[in-house]
Amino acid sequence: MITPEGRQQAEIGKERWWRFAIPFAAASTLLMLMTEPVISNELELGGSISLEYRHFPHRAQWQGQDNKTFTTLIFEPEMNWERSDWRFFAMPSVRSKLKPESTSEVEISELYFKWSGDQTYVQAGIIKIFWGVAESRHLVDVINQWDMSADIDGEDKIGQAALVISRATNIGNFDFLYLPVFRDRKFPTQQERLRPSISIRPSIAVYDGQYENDWRNDFAIRYAGYFGSWDVGLHYFNGLGRDPRLIPIEEGVALAPTYVKLRQMGIDLQYTGDKTLLKLEGVWRNENGQENVALVTGLEHTLFGIGGGSTDIGLVIEYLYDGRREDGIDVPIEPLDNDLFFGTRFAVNDVQDTALLVGFMKDLSNSSLIGAFEFERRIGSRWKLEIEGRWFDDVSDADPLTVYQDDSNITTRLAWYF
Repeated sequence: MITPEGRQQAEIGKERWWRFAIPFAAASTLLMLMTEPVISNELELGGSISLEYRHFPHRAQWQGQDNKTFTTLIFEPEMNWERSDWRFFAMPSVRSKLKPESTSEVEISELYFKWSGDQTYVQAGIIKIFWGVAESRHLVDVINQWDMSADIDGEDKIGQAALVISRATNIGNFDFLYLPVFRDRKFPTQQERLRPSISIRPSIAVYDGQYENDWRNDFAIRYAGYFGSWDVGLHYFNGLGRDPRLIPIEEGVALAPTYVKLRQMGIDLQYTGDKTLLKLEGVWRNENGQENVALVTGLEHTLFGIGGGSTDIGLVIEYLYDGRREDGIDVPIEPLDNDLFFGTRFAVNDVQDTALLVGFMKDLSNSSLIGAFEFERRIGSRWKLEIEGRWFDDVSDADPLTVYQDDSNITTRLAWYF
């Protein structure tokens, strides 16, 4: 348990990521100003404005939470400049929560320069990277931190300051990533839903036994290639793990995120057949001196042209295993440790790109069942409608997800692109 003295030291001495990210942004902006006379014809501006409405049909489960509805306005402008072998890209993000409380947050989602040669590229700045092939969970996707204040599915990422050097060879691509800055996970506030019974306080986080988030020497190496019908990815990561333990402070008044050292080796495989994809993600971890393994494996089979029309239906089934300890003492708690995911994907293949994914996650160790769906459709050339839902059914008291028992919700998002 974190002591009051330790908490005070953390609140006073905690380093904010902005201290390290600002030099990246400042250097990029300076270079842009220096080259302004020659970039006007290569500069593209765009972005999106989204209005998000999330409704919870059940009353709040925990004290301090607001009920029913949450409304958020999201502004994400984009600037892209390309000239010869160079590219500059910037995408800040402004999230304004309109209801139940009015707050705003500015985040640099991406801000980087990229130089591309014949077989090499170098990228520096704040980036987002995706690794993985599975549908239900991305074990190998370890570079970017999650924004759990936006959603709990791990799809919302936080920009990561990085230097990336990539080399293409005749056997595949080799990437080296230097990660000098660690980003804290974002959590819902005391008033928001989809949080534990005790509020999480990121301001007193602990980093590998230290209260200050100092400049780091984290790194990752990745290989990606293909052999016939097989796509292969291999990686090694050495740094602070993105998944925190949540440690009670002051007799359970709040929870302090505690990040531990992680060494991880992983593999992602995908076999592409005529109608079937076979998928595997597997990792070996050493977290805080504890070794464990985890995997996601399954398949997706597609039925093309249902009824002679253009609609395709994909059937997905995946098994998830995680060998982490369940007490969360030495390593983070992992709820998806012996689960089965099955879902159906509908692709209408019309000009509006209409698509629907419906899935269920069944815990094979208890009675817990989670359902979710994602619907999206373009409206005209500039609008897009997304509707997402998640419901928790008969969640076992022994399941870490029991804290979300009353947090079934539906989210409607309307975006305008410019």
